[in-house]
Amino acid sequence: MKKTLLLFAGILQLSINGFSYSIKSTDKKINLAPSLEILEGQYSFEQIISGKYDSLFTKNNIQNKDEKNRDRYCWARIKVKSDASQITSWILQTDKLYGDVNCYIVYPDGKIITQTSGWNLPPVNRSVVDPDVIFNLSLDPQQSAVIYLQIHTNLRWSTLSDVKAKLYSADEWTTAKWKKYSFLLFYTGVCLLAMFYWLITYLYSSRVNYIYLILATLAGLIFYLDNFGVTTSLFWNDTPWYFFSKYGQNFLWLPFVGISWFLMGTRLNHLDRNVPRLYNLILLMIVLATLFSILSPAFFCWSISKRMSLLAFLSTSWILLLSLLYWGLKENKKTALFAFNVSLAMGGGITCFVLSSLEILPDKLLINMIGPFGALISMILFFYGMVNYVRALRHKREEELIEKEKLIQEQNTLLEQKVEERTHQLEERGHELESEKKKTDELLKKSDDLLLNILPAEIAEEIKQQGRSKAKTYGMVSVMFTDFKGFTTVSEKVSPELLVAEIDYCFSAFDNIVQKHGVEKIKTVGDAYICVGGMPVLTFTHATDTINAAIEIRDFMLQRKKEKEERGEIPFELRIGIHTGPVVAGIVGVKKYAYDIWGATVNFAARMEQNSDAGKINISGSTYELVKTKFKCEHRGKIQAKNKGEIDMYFVEGN
Repeated sequence: MKKTLLLFAGILQLSINGFSYSIKSTDKKINLAPSLEILEGQYSFEQIISGKYDSLFTKNNIQNKDEKNRDRYCWARIKVKSDASQITSWILQTDKLYGDVNCYIVYPDGKIITQTSGWNLPPVNRSVVDPDVIFNLSLDPQQSAVIYLQIHTNLRWSTLSDVKAKLYSADEWTTAKWKKYSFLLFYTGVCLLAMFYWLITYLYSSRVNYIYLILATLAGLIFYLDNFGVTTSLFWNDTPWYFFSKYGQNFLWLPFVGISWFLMGTRLNHLDRNVPRLYNLILLMIVLATLFSILSPAFFCWSISKRMSLLAFLSTSWILLLSLLYWGLKENKKTALFAFNVSLAMGGGITCFVLSSLEILPDKLLINMIGPFGALISMILFFYGMVNYVRALRHKREEELIEKEKLIQEQNTLLEQKVEERTHQLEERGHELESEKKKTDELLKKSDDLLLNILPAEIAEEIKQQGRSKAKTYGMVSVMFTDFKGFTTVSEKVSPELLVAEIDYCFSAFDNIVQKHGVEKIKTVGDAYICVGGMPVLTFTHATDTINAAIEIRDFMLQRKKEKEERGEIPFELRIGIHTGPVVAGIVGVKKYAYDIWGATVNFAARMEQNSDAGKINISGSTYELVKTKFKCEHRGKIQAKNKGEIDMYFVEGN
């Protein structure tokens, strides 16, 4: 019942007091601020439309502008009527820094439309999702309505002076948005193209100046996009990120712009080397402006903090631009003209943008666009200037290369003469050294061949590297002993020369055979020939290798016996013995090196040979266990061996 009465009172008030503004069909943009009526204080909507406080409404002029007051409340109202002949749609815009704004639109038929917006609300939580604080208004032909704005601002973030309100036709608002975002889209594309070009140039030239140009361009782009609400719409719509975006201009974007432009300006003209005092002054101002932008919101209200930060940013930017102009004048006329145009375009754009933000210039789209437009022109000039700069550097490098080529050619001619002389000397010396080297290599080869003839290759290499060879224990090898049966009897019947010649012939054949099967010759003692399989290089086939060598030696001696008998000569008959087990091997003495083996295995092998028959290969039981699946063997039983007792012995018949 109470609500109905209040609504009736509001409608009655609407019908009695007339209208403050009539909207014509030709109107596209209307400034409602002069026609607004203001009431300061914290009142409810029911109290306002009851009519009790109508006499307290005054013209749009806030009397108490104390910015230190924590919470500020006021009501603004305006009565509008459409003179159009058709339904019209309008956009009501207020200052985007108002914290909380509730809009109540009261129609004569009692219909009330409530909308909420304000700087404290993320765009997604507003009645009209938009970075600006706007509300929808729809009027039928000749229809009237009363618009109430409940405005609340809080400490440090905004101030409440004259209430601002503008009315746009829907088409005009769409056109203005399209113009603004079209230009910003073009501006963004040019910035991205320039940054891509500078990045490619940096990768090609590795000059750090291009990185500073990229940072400065990126900083300006983000700053302008944030100021026009693009970053908020695209990236910061959610509640926690939105509050970061609100305060980011002071905390992040302005310091980022100042620092990146400082790096670009001072590095481009080498201000730290050319004018160190001016460089230190600009650096100090950048530091102070950055600290002020970050800390000022803690001590001043948002509007004062923003104004002071923008002024610090403006003064620092102009000093940087003047330093750029100084660099241009110092270089040459073309560079001076380029620097002047950049300074004029960027400085003028920054100045108009800051003055518009400080409300010194009118808040018009054209004025607001001068800032990014100036930055765009200056960036295009920078782009053009850097292209010419790269061309000039390339031309300068080409000239330097030509001069260097001439100098190099002269130096090459002189060097060629000296090289020819020196080459002739070196060739003569080379022939001498080559002759000496051949002699040295021949002597070294003879020495190596002699050493290898005495010692195994591995032992010889160890002596060459370390000067000595340590005795080594080999856990499992196969030792082979051979001797000629009845050697003493044969030697008494043959001359010494023929005897030695025959032994040499047989032992030389033995050497080739054991080498063929990977068996190492140890030594010869009289008519005895000793060799070992499985050392000095360890193998798992030592027993097989040794028996194969023994079979070939046996066959060789049988063939030799047949040849000797055919010539009527006395032949040698060979006995062979093999045993498998561990041995110790090493070099004996310091002069006339002798590589030898020791251990019970050696004695066992000797016993195997002593108990063998002529033309036979006698092996022990340990050797037999390793080769029994590979060779046909005849078990001889247990045979008494000197100092060894009875031992299992086997004759190897063949494969």
